[in-house]
Amino acid sequence: MKPLLTTLSIGVLPFLAAPTAAEDRALIIGVDKYPHLAESLQLIGSANDAKTMERVARDVFNISSVRTLVDGEATAQGIVATIESFLIEGTSVGDRVLISYSGHGAQILDEDGDEADQRDEVLVPFDATLTKTGISNIVTDDQMHNLLSRLNGRSVMLVLDSCNSGTMTRDLNPASIPGRYVPNPADTYPGAQVAIAHRLETTPFESFSNVMAWTAVTAQEVAHVDETTPENAAQGVFTRRFAEGLEGAADVNGNGKISVAELFGHLRASSAEYCRHAPCASGSMTPTLEAPTGSMGLDLLSWAGFSETPSGPNDVSPSDLLPQQQPSNVFLDLLPRKNMRVGDVWRARVTAPDGGYLILLDVRNNGGVVQLFPSVCEHNSRKIQPGASLTIPAAGYGCEFFAEEVGTGKLVAIVTRDNLPLDDLLSRTRDLSVMPNEETYLSELAHHLMSVWHEADTNRAVHWSLASVDYVISR
Repeated sequence: MKPLLTTLSIGVLPFLAAPTAAEDRALIIGVDKYPHLAESLQLIGSANDAKTMERVARDVFNISSVRTLVDGEATAQGIVATIESFLIEGTSVGDRVLISYSGHGAQILDEDGDEADQRDEVLVPFDATLTKTGISNIVTDDQMHNLLSRLNGRSVMLVLDSCNSGTMTRDLNPASIPGRYVPNPADTYPGAQVAIAHRLETTPFESFSNVMAWTAVTAQEVAHVDETTPENAAQGVFTRRFAEGLEGAADVNGNGKISVAELFGHLRASSAEYCRHAPCASGSMTPTLEAPTGSMGLDLLSWAGFSETPSGPNDVSPSDLLPQQQPSNVFLDLLPRKNMRVGDVWRARVTAPDGGYLILLDVRNNGGVVQLFPSVCEHNSRKIQPGASLTIPAAGYGCEFFAEEVGTGKLVAIVTRDNLPLDDLLSRTRDLSVMPNEETYLSELAHHLMSVWHEADTNRAVHWSLASVDYVISR
């Protein structure tokens, strides 16, 4: 048998032990009070979010230099000035920078033509004011892009618990459903074009290899305040689950590490669970992540930096990269049995009640990952019809899988209901040999699985499911 999935040695260039440099800094922002906005647009929970993120900065990320701006301190000028003086001037190359914002978000007309949807996303500070033509005293994504560019060489984590879109929430009554979006009066001008889906343009963060940006929702969704908490302890749904994930809830495989993929999977699953039991204005909350492709397996508990390509050992398990955060809707059988002897012929059978597109991986516990499907000996489409089963290798193709050596491992079947653009990745690993860079492969695959799927009228999480079977080969 070719080697199956295993514990990987994932290299993460500066993502090793967290540095102790005093210049590591965190800026925490929370805005509940908006004196120039209507009573219905006042928030609860953002100040509590700030307290939570202070705890995360100090206790999880071991950052001792923390500055917090709440309500009246968090004016547009105050936010920008603090980023410039406290973060840009107060840190240097190699330092870590955490920026957290909880409060209202909005959109304005794009002024410089750099947005495909003709909108600039903005943060709404304490002194924001609505006018007949738009919103004043704001921090735009263009401003954030310029500020982030001046943090080059630092490792920057950005956490945004706010809304960034308008069309779906323009008629929202904030008093009945607590959300973090300010409707822009300019949205009503004749001929206004607001693209709420197909947000394919580059975000302010995608162009930075040193920035990891976590956001509460996609472009057309509403970031909610958690209605399951008492009013005096209210928090954003996203911020609460971000902290809980880092404090242990996201460690699905129990290995004491919280990978980027594990935390992201936890945020996606727990946000979806919240919307199943509480009113979500847009029907869902889909957290998003902009990060270097090679960072999905990195351990956030030892955050020291981000790298586009892994380099050097970090002992990350495949389950750190492909965490199954919710019940699987895929069934995998190893035929004729899971306990085999060297020389036995075996097959895998995959059943997907909802149908989809299959990837089958073989991971061995002493090292090595092989892509079993698609492969050079399988000419079928990756698509499985709803309720149908696919046996690999299929009869009649002249291919057989043998249990080749003593050991243990795992078969992993991944089925995506969405036809992700994976052809290039999968075509490089069709030869049934052990992958030379399995950590890069799995990190790129995880990046696709956790992306946002753009449909005609919505943005949402990719629909995917995973099933695995452990096996033993003896003499």
